[in-house]
Amino acid sequence: MSRFNAQVIRTELSVSRFFEVNMVNEKSIELRVLNLNCWGVPLLNVSKLRHERMSDIGEELAKGLTHVVCLQELWDFADFEKIRDATKETYQHSHYFHSGVIGSGLCVLSKSPIVDAFFHHYSVNGYPHRFLHGDWYGGKMVGVCQILHEGLNINVYVTHFHAEYNYRQSPYRPHRLIQAYELCQFLEHTGQTSDINIIAGDFNTEPDEIGYELFTKLTNARDSWIAQTSKKDEGDGGFTSCLSHNSFTGPRARQKRIDYIFYQANQPYSVECTDCTVTMGRVPGRDYSFSDHEAVSTVLKVTPTMEQKTEEPNQSSEDNVRILKETRQDLTLALEDLKSQQLWTRIGLLVSLVLSLFWFIPLYDNLKVIVLLVVTLVVAYLFGKATIGLRMERKSYRECINNLSLKINSLENKGKK
Repeated sequence: MSRFNAQVIRTELSVSRFFEVNMVNEKSIELRVLNLNCWGVPLLNVSKLRHERMSDIGEELAKGLTHVVCLQELWDFADFEKIRDATKETYQHSHYFHSGVIGSGLCVLSKSPIVDAFFHHYSVNGYPHRFLHGDWYGGKMVGVCQILHEGLNINVYVTHFHAEYNYRQSPYRPHRLIQAYELCQFLEHTGQTSDINIIAGDFNTEPDEIGYELFTKLTNARDSWIAQTSKKDEGDGGFTSCLSHNSFTGPRARQKRIDYIFYQANQPYSVECTDCTVTMGRVPGRDYSFSDHEAVSTVLKVTPTMEQKTEEPNQSSEDNVRILKETRQDLTLALEDLKSQQLWTRIGLLVSLVLSLFWFIPLYDNLKVIVLLVVTLVVAYLFGKATIGLRMERKSYRECINNLSLKINSLENKGKK
């Protein structure tokens, strides 16, 4: 089926859907959504007061102030079960996304039925040898739940990008760029048949970064904080992480806005964000916060409309071509850096093999065993990195660069017509 015919069929369905919806819903539908990174790392007491906070989060969510809740960093499935059990009277429907070694940490709670779910595991997500960062073991991904809410077919996407760790020079920046582009593609290919798309999560990306611009321009998704019609204080920047009043914020931390709720509308609907707030700071009656992040809560007003979209928004703009080229350039430079890493890894592997000759030098037996053990571990690590880790990462970079080139050529050709 051609893209034109598909659009014609979509338009015809929109017209019939419009009259069907208006017969059922004469007024606008309100949709309240909350997103929170729960900070639930279950190892080495990284997440302070985790058990107490999970109980507090469950108790707070059980108040049922929103229709849908998206949560991140519930790495331990038992933490999800604790929150699910505490909120089951309010949110009768829930879904946890299993992924990676320890779990994705992502889940959705809903008052309305969840009828289907699916996920995409990001192709790059840190390194297995960086144990203290742990992102690789978490299986970062995007999950989507199809929810039926008051006659609306809603796709709720929940995601978590790779953490930053180093603001000035983050080696994971290319990973987050690829994750942002893969999220764009996943949304494009799964979000066309829904009425409303909600995209929530911890993007570990600030509004002035290229990953944010890439996502918002390619998908035409609206940022609830920016799009809201309610007035906020000029000093309120919607920051969700490293806030000074958060009990888990360090003394030199820089406050950031990295948690978002975006939204899209397909025909025959329009969506307006009437309010967006940062909430769930300190636990009432306690001297600690719910999490090291704070929650984003938004109120959306969904209204049936017969306004037709004459073309796909932003898809042929020069601005989109620019941001795609910038992303491709960044990933191309990162790919060159990977080639350099590959060279140094091979040199290190060769040096380690040479050091293994110590076994044949007359030394104390205990010293020989220690040297051989260390060399064996180093050789195993470097061999795995050279033959598996860097190879997989390089292929992911190349695939994303090729996809970006296809997109750029398509938009440039469309602009010439």
